[in-house]
Amino acid sequence: MTTDPFDTSLTMTTEPESLLIGSYQAWRRLLDYSSDTFSLAYRLTPIGGGTVRTVSGTFDATNDWWVFTVGVSDMTGWDAGSYRWDLRLTRLSDSEVMDLSTGILQIYGTSEDRRTHAEIMVQKIESLLSGRADHDVESYSIKSRQITKMSAAELRQWRDYYVAEVARSGGSSNGVPAPKKNTVRVRWI
Repeated sequence: MTTDPFDTSLTMTTEPESLLIGSYQAWRRLLDYSSDTFSLAYRLTPIGGGTVRTVSGTFDATNDWWVFTVGVSDMTGWDAGSYRWDLRLTRLSDSEVMDLSTGILQIYGTSEDRRTHAEIMVQKIESLLSGRADHDVESYSIKSRQITKMSAAELRQWRDYYVAEVARSGGSSNGVPAPKKNTVRVRWI
């Protein structure tokens, strides 16, 4: 027996944390709103400004849930970035709108850019450190202007900081797996 990954009865029951442009995504919500009286849609607003997008839901009467799908063709012209989502309930009789919930969603342009800021910084600092082997000049002057680069020790310090950030978030830096997270135990008195 094969599983159909496009079967909405198998999709996640919460909003996705991210979407990848050019990739199909579906999720469902068990909400007690009749499609005869209401419509449901996610409004995706870019945090840095840009075009607001909408993902409309369809009611699955067989299973009593709302299904939201974003297909490859639905994402044509979308921009990568951070979006604030609002799940909006619209009453069909008079078009009154109510926001039921809100959150943050990351939309990625390619699968390669799904790194955190800390992971990007580790890679950039490693690149700078590698370049120091070829061009080990920390400061120089041209006429009345002077340029001073960060020292190798400062770069290593920043690299260590970002490697620790990656480890705290559960990621890996340069193929080195993150250490296991510590368990914190609390006792209430």
